[in-house]
Amino acid sequence: MDSHLSPLAGPKASAFGYDSAGPKAYALSYDADLQNLIAIMAIHNRFSKKVSDMNEIDSAYDSRGLESMNIVCLDLEGVLIPEIWIAFAEKTGIEALKRTTRDEPCYDTLMRYRLDILDKEGFKLSDIEEVIGTLDPLPGAQEFVAWVKSQTRLVILSDTFSQFAGPLMAKLDHPTLFCHDLVIDETGRIADYKLRLPDHKRKAVEAFKALNFDTFAAGDSYNDLSMIDCADHKSLFCPPERLINERPDLSVATDHGQLRAIISEVL
Repeated sequence: MDSHLSPLAGPKASAFGYDSAGPKAYALSYDADLQNLIAIMAIHNRFSKKVSDMNEIDSAYDSRGLESMNIVCLDLEGVLIPEIWIAFAEKTGIEALKRTTRDEPCYDTLMRYRLDILDKEGFKLSDIEEVIGTLDPLPGAQEFVAWVKSQTRLVILSDTFSQFAGPLMAKLDHPTLFCHDLVIDETGRIADYKLRLPDHKRKAVEAFKALNFDTFAAGDSYNDLSMIDCADHKSLFCPPERLINERPDLSVATDHGQLRAIISEVL
């Protein structure tokens, strides 16, 4: 028992509740403890007043409307940089690796297909990195990225992997990138892949909207549609003809100049 607490006779009730020995309660015995309790109650009352004041401020903002900020969300491969798997297919002569999300909407099916081919052919991460090192951003992409960043916020939402993206992101002056990771074994083989988050493009756009951003999204393929449909403003960029026919409701940009014009209309 603490030296400054004395047993409380009668029903088990106290400001402190029970001690660890059982249902014996203790009363305050010193004026200092009473003063501490009064101080705590005063702090609680001041905090409650501040919360109430904050709620009143929130209500005032809600009544007059909040000012949103713009954010541009873009796919990476096929919009700003070449398709890495297509470049690797052309380097190795393996035509089967040219299959992308333009051809296979299910990303997991596509990646299992790619990893099976890499295992069969004996390719490792270093082989793909060698090809990536020879690639440059698409024509006009560097200037386009610089323009977007000068006008508003830019986030790249990609289904590529951090191990692939580094060298090309440096050539784009390191815009913010949300992507996934590869699982590399001790021999350098790509053993698996890990999604950062399922359907992460759509969820990122939803999160930005919840933070009161006015969102624009653009991509070139089927795996971009969920974020495009979720965004406040949207466009396709150099999509396959099949996708254009399936989604006549979406505007289409065929170069970065056209995409810049579309974005300018909503900034």
